[in-house]
Amino acid sequence: MSKLSKNLASTHEPTREEALIALDQYITTNLNRLTEIELGKVWKGIWYAMWLSDGGENQNNLTEQLAKICNKNEYSVKNWIKINETFWMIVIREWQTLDKWRVDKYYLLLRKVLRFNFRYLNFKNWDRKVIVEFNKMIKKPLNLKKNLAISYHLCDIYLSELEEYSDSAPEFIIDIFKQVKNETNSKTLKGKIDEEVLNDERVKEWWGEDEEEDDDEEEEDEEEWTGF
Repeated sequence: MSKLSKNLASTHEPTREEALIALDQYITTNLNRLTEIELGKVWKGIWYAMWLSDGGENQNNLTEQLAKICNKNEYSVKNWIKINETFWMIVIREWQTLDKWRVDKYYLLLRKVLRFNFRYLNFKNWDRKVIVEFNKMIKKPLNLKKNLAISYHLCDIYLSELEEYSDSAPEFIIDIFKQVKNETNSKTLKGKIDEEVLNDERVKEWWGEDEEEDDDEEEEDEEEWTGF
């Protein structure tokens, strides 16, 4: 895996493409039988490839291809969740090893993976059962007690990556943010969730006003009314 990781990070395009093909074939062929531990080793190798990857264009191409590999339409929901869940497990575990010179390319990887997560959900016609499984998965990196930069970044990019599907994605896709807001003890994370997601103008534009909030406001208005 070490040699493959180095080849994935290569600035020599033919070498990098050959490594991506090998990785793609390995995962596609073995995903059904790979355990979480075995998939973790694959993602650790991919993490190392990102670590070695230099140059904006090279990093952009690598993150794009890696995100595609773990979000193929042909994957069953079970396998799709398995490979992405393991990705987040490695991200959370290894994040503390990053320095300020490398963190941006990993932020790019998170964005690309989320982008292709949404493409997979769109392919599944935003099936509620699939979204439920996705929300369970994304809750782990969204509701962290340490390495909160991951959670903050998800708040920052979530609606921007979802915007392409604003006409088809159901509001249920952001319900996980309401749940995490209620559960987290981090005031900063609560604020990020409100500012970047729940109170963002795009939410009102895509799905309208929250009816419950409207009802509450009407009740408050009625209580304040004193008559003539």
